[in-house]
Amino acid sequence: MGDNVHTVHAKFSLLRVICTADEQNVKAILSSQANDWEFGRIRGDFLRKLTGSNVFSLEGQHGKESRSRIRAALSRENVSTFSVYERHFQGHLLNVSTDDSGSGWTEVLDLQPIIFGLSLDIIAHILFGSSVHGETLEKQSQILAKGGSDTAYLPDAQSFIDSQDHLLKSMAFASIFGKFYRFTPDFNYYRARNAARKYVDWFVRRRLCQMSTVKADLAAKDKRIVLLNELSYMTQDPIQLRDETVGLLAAGRGTFAALLTTVIYRLAKTPRAFNKLRDTILSELRGCKYLQYCVNEGLRLGTPAGSTIRQALCDTTLPSGGGPDGKSPIFIPKGQQVTLSYFAMHYRADI
Repeated sequence: MGDNVHTVHAKFSLLRVICTADEQNVKAILSSQANDWEFGRIRGDFLRKLTGSNVFSLEGQHGKESRSRIRAALSRENVSTFSVYERHFQGHLLNVSTDDSGSGWTEVLDLQPIIFGLSLDIIAHILFGSSVHGETLEKQSQILAKGGSDTAYLPDAQSFIDSQDHLLKSMAFASIFGKFYRFTPDFNYYRARNAARKYVDWFVRRRLCQMSTVKADLAAKDKRIVLLNELSYMTQDPIQLRDETVGLLAAGRGTFAALLTTVIYRLAKTPRAFNKLRDTILSELRGCKYLQYCVNEGLRLGTPAGSTIRQALCDTTLPSGGGPDGKSPIFIPKGQQVTLSYFAMHYRADI
């Protein structure tokens, strides 16, 4: 990548790699020529092995059905409950203590564990109606008893938190090593995957038990939107419900935490922007456009998904990247993988 060079190809041993940050090529792969492309067997197999069959690993007709279910449940009004965010933020704020000088400032601390915990609680609340850190086993037992399931299968929340951390690392290593990931030792992978599934299965069983009783009618009238509840109206397959929610949980937690970390870091490095944002929020929190600008800039500078890979289903072309000037179409043979670099594209000064 360089000035006016936005699509490159290279060979590593027998592997031919194409990487593009050209907006025309990205649009073609993801939109206008989307039928010519797929995730690829390596990514699809790994994601299905990691999180099951869900919107991130299914393709074709099954993928369309999964996307339609998620799109119907994830409407803007369903996930924009400000009170949920505030409740969990205040809960995690208790973990931050001030120094002994009485100034009100904290000592130097690592915010990342707090941010990851906050993001996990918010995503879990949206998906299941319950947080991870905020629900003690005793409280969960009371909820479970009301739902009518067997408390003997109640999982350990801490095991779930640890499993999420490990699965995120596994996804990161898989994206780096690609098809060679199967040769890297990962002795705790299956233990982490099973712990995550066991935790989610508890909520799925509770929801299905509710639907089999008169409580389903009460839940339908509940104004609090829970994604698992919405999905359960479309399918009652426990495996399908588990896979869909596990995939969203894994994807939502990491991206949300990465974005929040980037925004906080950039604001700390830019006092002018921080002061302006603080003054703006104090005067008008709802509909705060400058806050949205800061979030958008955080997405540009530190995009949580820096790149993605697509594989050609058939012989096809990309509209840009060929010829002496790099603006002519290029031929892509069937089976060729192309990396879409959103990170590089976000740093282009010409778009």
